[in-house]
Amino acid sequence: MKLFQEFFDLGVDWTCCKFKLDGMSYQCVITERGENHILVKPTYVDGIYEPDRVKITLTKDTFDEIDLYILDDDRGNNETGIGLEGSYKPWRRFENQKKEVA
Repeated sequence: MKLFQEFFDLGVDWTCCKFKLDGMSYQCVITERGENHILVKPTYVDGIYEPDRVKITLTKDTFDEIDLYILDDDRGNNETGIGLEGSYKPWRRFENQKKEVA
């Protein structure tokens, strides 16, 4: 099973993440998910828009170390949160568990 599969099964086609790596803060789009990794495309580095950065592979064993957070659009299974802005939540919240409806 791919990482965060049940979250993506709710109809999420893509999402963003943020993390810290080598002293820099990254905001990225998750472009690919595997069983033990994600591939991300940086969009902001230390708050500066940098769309030309190369993609980065992040392995699951580093998620805690880099303080990985994933953007949750706060939509429940019945889509009650459509129109909400969403917020970043720790990656473990999405680890092979169904998203709870508030």
